[in-house]
Amino acid sequence: MQQRDGGEDPARIECIAVDAPQAEVPLMPSGALYLTMTHPHNLDFVIGTEVLRRA
Repeated sequence: MQQRDGGEDPARIECIAVDAPQAEVPLMPSGALYLTMTHPHNLDFVIGTEVLRRA
C-alpha cells in the first residue's frame, strides 16, 4: 500500500474470521482501529462493546 506522498504505508489490514470475534479484541495491538462487518446486529453490539471497554 502506498501513501499519497509516494511513501510506504506501515499500516496493515487483517481480516479475521472466527466463531467468537469479540474474543479477538483483547488480542489486537494498542491503538488498533476496528471495522466490524457482521450480519447479526447483536454480534456487532457485542464486538463494539468489547472495543469500547478496551479504550
